[in-house]
Amino acid sequence: MWANTAIRKDLLWAREKMKESNGVLVLRSLTWDIEEATCVMKTDARPEGFAYWNTSSKEGFVTPTPEGTSATSIIFYESMAVLSVL
Repeated sequence: MWANTAIRKDLLWAREKMKESNGVLVLRSLTWDIEEATCVMKTDARPEGFAYWNTSSKEGFVTPTPEGTSATSIIFYESMAVLSVL
């Protein structure tokens, strides 16, 4: 998978933070009602591509999956969709 320098730096940062994690908790869990959310995003992935939808602005984004990835890599595609939202 090709990635530009900015994406590479972000992924390296995330890798270092995960190394520092105790493996149990990356972010503190908070409970809130959906009405309190400042942004609600929905994601979906399939072997042909992945997408996310901003329910507030009614904007959607879609992209094909990277060439050369296995059709059985659905966890990879779902992760890419969630990371795209972040």
